[in-house]
Parts: sequence; C-alpha cells; structure tokens
Amino acid sequence: MPPPGPTSDSVDRASHARQSEQEKAATPGPKPALLPKCPEPPSFLSPYACDEWWRVAPELWALGLLTVLDTGCLAAYCQTYVRWREAEEALARVADRDEQMRGLLMRSSAWAQEAQDGNRIFPVCI
Repeated sequence: MPPPGPTSDSVDRASHARQSEQEKAATPGPKPALLPKCPEPPSFLSPYACDEWWRVAPELWALGLLTVLDTGCLAAYCQTYVRWREAEEALARVADRDEQMRGLLMRSSAWAQEAQDGNRIFPVCI
C-alpha cells in the first residue's frame, strides 16, 4: 500500500508558510548608517594594515558595503592580513638563507602557524 499523500490541510499550511517567508524577505529590515565618505584607517593599524585598508575600504564604501558597523571588522581583517603577510615574508627569508633544508625547521614555528591560518582564511575573504 503506498504512503498517504499530503492532505489539503498540510498543503495549505505549507503554502501559507511560503507566503510568510516571501513577505518577510520583501520587508526591509533596519539599515546601519552609511558613511558620508570613505573612512580613514584607525590610528592603531600598522603601515601594512593601512595599505590593506586603502586597498579594500574605498571599494567597499563605493558599493555601499562599508557602514559604521563594519569599520571595526575591517580593521581586524587588515591587522590579521598583516600578520599573515609578515609570517609569509619571514618564512621566505629563512628559506632563502637555509640552502640545505630550505627553512624546514622554521615551518613548524609560530610564523608557519600564522601563515597556515592566513592561507585558510584569506582565499575566502577577498
């Protein structure tokens, strides 16, 4: 015997639920304040982090994606980017000086961990 099909009551409930979801999606929610101009990087960012800020922030601002709520997250991203960049540069310097092992011992260091963490994070971000 085949399983019972949907009842008209369950079809009506599902249809109503879909309509409610569509109405919710069409209703705009609260919007954070847009910035009047692209903000300056925070004073605590390092020079490399400021470079990354100026690479990313103007585009985000022009697209309307950089609001007052986003500047802290963008600053954290920029500083994290710097840690990854400096770790990659340090590993490259060590590998260049170590002809025999090409920096193999250093790849198990904290720099290597920072670089690996950055390699997992940054392809997804930008």
